[in-house]
Amino acid sequence: MGNASAGRKKIDVEVMIDPDLADKALAEGLDLNVLADKALREAISDAKAKRWQHENLGVIAAWNQELEENGLWSDGLRQF
Repeated sequence: MGNASAGRKKIDVEVMIDPDLADKALAEGLDLNVLADKALREAISDAKAKRWQHENLGVIAAWNQELEENGLWSDGLRQF
């Protein structure tokens, strides 16, 4: 999987974290910048998924109702 931000300039931001937590991460050889980047990417992805699900609740409910009432179009074609 490629990194869309590869080669892009990074920006400096100030982040406040528990000093003990930072010390433990550094003691384990973890890169706080990499961890923050990964956590932000995951949080953004989760937020997009939740927003999509919320925006499509009606369609999802209608599709589930359709399946409950009529089943899948392929139900009669199954060989098992």
